[in-house]
Amino acid sequence: MDVEDQSTAALFTAPLRWGWEYVEPVARPQSELGPCPEWQEPGVSHRAWELQASVENYKVHARWRIAAVVAPGLIAFWTLASGAFVGLIFLLLGAAAAWLLLWPWVKDWVELKHEKRAHQQAKKMAETSHKGARRQWQADLSTWDERERVRVAGSNSWFPIVQSAHSTRVEVFGGTAAGWSALLTTYGASVLAGGGSLLVLDSSEQRVADSLLRVAHGSGRSTRTCSLPEHLGRLDHLSGFSSAEVADLLAEAVHAMRGGAEDVSLRLLDAQLLRKAGDRLGADITVARLLAALDALLHVADPRASGPLHMDELAALSEEGDLLGRVERVQNELLYLRSSLELLVSDAPGAYTRPEVMDAAAPTSGLRTDGAREQGPASLGWWLDDGLAVVATDDDSQRRKELIDHVFVQVLLRRLRAEGKHPERTLIVVGADHLGQRVLESLRRRVHAADMRCVLLFEHLRGDAQQLLGTSGSTSIIMRLGNAAEAASAAEFIGRGHRFRLSQLSRQRGDTTTTGSSTGTSTSVTETDTHTTGESFTSGRSMNGGGGLGVGTSGINLNVSSPLGLSSSETSTSSTARSVGVSRSRQHSQNQSSAHSQTDGVVVAVSYDFTVEPTHIQSMQETAFLLVETEPSGHRRPVAGDCDPRVANLKGVDSAPRVTRH
Repeated sequence: MDVEDQSTAALFTAPLRWGWEYVEPVARPQSELGPCPEWQEPGVSHRAWELQASVENYKVHARWRIAAVVAPGLIAFWTLASGAFVGLIFLLLGAAAAWLLLWPWVKDWVELKHEKRAHQQAKKMAETSHKGARRQWQADLSTWDERERVRVAGSNSWFPIVQSAHSTRVEVFGGTAAGWSALLTTYGASVLAGGGSLLVLDSSEQRVADSLLRVAHGSGRSTRTCSLPEHLGRLDHLSGFSSAEVADLLAEAVHAMRGGAEDVSLRLLDAQLLRKAGDRLGADITVARLLAALDALLHVADPRASGPLHMDELAALSEEGDLLGRVERVQNELLYLRSSLELLVSDAPGAYTRPEVMDAAAPTSGLRTDGAREQGPASLGWWLDDGLAVVATDDDSQRRKELIDHVFVQVLLRRLRAEGKHPERTLIVVGADHLGQRVLESLRRRVHAADMRCVLLFEHLRGDAQQLLGTSGSTSIIMRLGNAAEAASAAEFIGRGHRFRLSQLSRQRGDTTTTGSSTGTSTSVTETDTHTTGESFTSGRSMNGGGGLGVGTSGINLNVSSPLGLSSSETSTSSTARSVGVSRSRQHSQNQSSAHSQTDGVVVAVSYDFTVEPTHIQSMQETAFLLVETEPSGHRRPVAGDCDPRVANLKGVDSAPRVTRH
């Protein structure tokens, strides 16, 4: 199977889709791994806190405790050094003080050191365990990331966009030729893949169904195409209808060419005149024979010339023309009908040409000039079973093209009513802008009665097309709309919603500088006078006496002394002192201060804005679209998608729509 065959096979798959929406694969949260292990310091024991508090409490009163121990020791050392045994008492007092005041502190301090050492060992063990747990978590994370990367790479990111089951009509607004071609190819391929029958009426003059024809033919589906007016003469589009039905459908088609003028009387008059002409033609009604009948009613037909009518038919029509008389309005309508029908039998290549006079019993519908039946679209039916039929109109004369479009739509409306329900069929009308509100409403009712799907493509969102936007039982697809007013209408249809929008950004800056200086001088004078006067008187009396007896070899000696002394003194003092002090001081101070401030503010406001901005609709890619359906709650939710057929060949394309969308 070559690349083109693979592309076609990927495109012709169910379900019935309009395109694909891209959804970025979402990574799963790391709930199965848990958070990264965090470092937690081992807690300190309650005993360590008690010891720490006790040691700190001892430190507060350490000075007087040490003094109480050192003081008896110093006294004991001094007294023992002087040889007094009382120093032993002071030594014992110092030892007792040391035991009572310092030993509890030393004991708690030693125990606290042991507690700290045990805490450090526990901390090292906890650090080792934490590092191992973190390395294991990082290894598990790497493994999980790799698994998730493989899963995301293999996940589907393109999901088909399908319309809801209750919606059988789709209106497409906007778009370009390339976008329409891609949309028809993607949607039409899924219709044919499901075994459906597809009919495309292409009045866009851009051959947007050619791509679908190619892929359908390449997949082995039966296809048929008809170009109008090139093949107009080969179609028996009026066969099977009575004269009343032919008159009614042609009157509706001709009336649609009047440019929207709602003159009911003219439409009724057209139908009556065509009915009178058709009644005289029997079952063999063709456009050429109707045109000749109108000539007979106008009395412009030459009975001696050869034509599509028989002599008895000409005579009957001539009599009918006499009964109509020469009323100006009737004559004008006959001329208008004649000029309109001439557009359907002009001498374009392949067009239907007026044959020679035939026998009344010889039918002309569906026959070529050589008598062989043409195997065109009409002769084999409008729809092909499990196949594709395309009828495209394209002509230099815009009036002729529009008339052909209107005639074929009117023929289609009556065939839909006559053929009953066919849910497997799908009708696509490309370029339905000029059909008018009346025709579009009739088509909507007929399609609903036939239980078939219908797709209408409008180049613009204005006029009659705008009236169909969001009607009951329909789905709307918005493609690129370059016109600003049309894009605004589409955005208004999609709806508005509340959203938080950044409203204001503010920044305030302030600078403050303060400079000050001060100078001060002070002088002080101190004067002191001191005067001192003193007087003292002293008197005294002393007397000493003594004696001695001595015995020696020379004899006996006797000494007697009797000294007597008197003394007195008087002192008078006087002093005067004076001191003067002068002090001067000078102060000078200078200060400077500066302050800088900055305040940033953000204001977020709730706004009621478009869900999809008009500028986004104006700048969409050619194959991008927004599918808008009304949910049961009444809310419209747009789904963005892409109808490029090449998406079917990408990796990650799912065959089932997203469940969340429903």
